[in-house]
Amino acid sequence: MAIKYIALPTDDVRKLVGGELDANGQLAEKSISDDHGNPCRHCLQEIPLGEPTRILAYRPFAKIQLYAEVGPIFCVPINMSVIENPPDLRIYIVLGVC
Repeated sequence: MAIKYIALPTDDVRKLVGGELDANGQLAEKSISDDHGNPCRHCLQEIPLGEPTRILAYRPFAKIQLYAEVGPIFCVPINMSVIENPPDLRIYIVLGVC
């Protein structure tokens, strides 16, 4: 079975990095990428060293249910386009970086 990566909806990202509260009711934390395990969940690319980053809690499900985990994610605060063939992001899961 092939793994398919789906980028976060652009409208959601714009709201969250623009000041809307995240899944935990907090503002996105501003940070700078340290170039280690910071995959942007919108553009599906590694965030380069030194680039502005937002860290926030995200729940991908519309309503709370048994498997509706909230996880920390990274996003860039600028408009980057979603790439059609993202790199294999499984390495982040295997390493426990996500």
